[in-house]
Order: sequence, then structure tokens, then C-alpha cells
Amino acid sequence: ITKLERLEVEASALETENFELKRSKLELETTLKKCSQQSSDLQFQSTSMETTNLELSKGLNKWKAEASLASEDNQELKKKLEELEILVSQKDDNIISIEKDMYKTCIELSSLQESSALESKLNQ
Repeated sequence: ITKLERLEVEASALETENFELKRSKLELETTLKKCSQQSSDLQFQSTSMETTNLELSKGLNKWKAEASLASEDNQELKKKLEELEILVSQKDDNIISIEKDMYKTCIELSSLQESSALESKLNQ
């Protein structure tokens, strides 16, 4: 094999290798573009999730505040209910006292009627 033929074989091998390297480079560039696009998509999703998380956090804080207010309202209502129960108990005590007084008054009236009836008989 002459030197020229060897050089032609080497040149052909180098051209093939160069072609393979260019093909590999294109594949890597395509892969890099895909990765770059996926990275952009993931960044967008991450930003979207952060926004959603902030909105959920705001909603949760609002619910917590409403629950706290409801709890305070509930405590106030419990106090008012206790006050009403005390008033009802006092009213019940007053009613019992009035009933006792009425019973005594009825007995006194009955006694007075009997006395009046006896006095009336005696006067006749």
C-alpha cells in the first residue's frame, strides 16, 4: 500500500469519525434543548405551586382567624347562657317563694273566713 493510499484510508476514517462526532453533537444539542425546555417547564410548575401554596396558606390563615372568632363568640354565648341559667334559677326561687306566700295567704284567708263565719253565727 502506498503512502497516498494510506493517507486516503486515514482521511476516510477521519471523515467517518468527523461525521459520527457531528451526529453525536447534534444528538447532544437536541438532548440539551429538551432538558432546557423541561427545566423551564419545571420552573414554571414550581412557581405555580408556590403561588398555589401561598393562596392555600392565606386561606388556611383566614379559616384559623374565623375559627378563633367563632371560638370567642362561642365563649361569649356560653357566658350569656350561664347568666341566663342563673336568672332562670333566681326566677324559679322567686316563683317558689311567691307560691309559698300565696299558700300562706290562702290559709290565712280560709282561717279568716272560718272566723268570720263563726262570728256571724254567734252574732245571730
